[in-house]
Amino acid sequence: MTITIRPAAETDLPALLTLYGELNPDDAPLPAQSARDIWAAIRLQLVVGGV
Repeated sequence: MTITIRPAAETDLPALLTLYGELNPDDAPLPAQSARDIWAAIRLQLVVGGV
């Protein structure tokens, strides 16, 4: 199995929101623009892995 580590990208946001929704199903989802604004502020600090 090969694991790839890369900087997080804007295209990762939908999958991350889905994951967070599964981890915290009682939390209301953020409005789309709020999620994008928050993501823009933090995405440069994140890396993601893929298999």
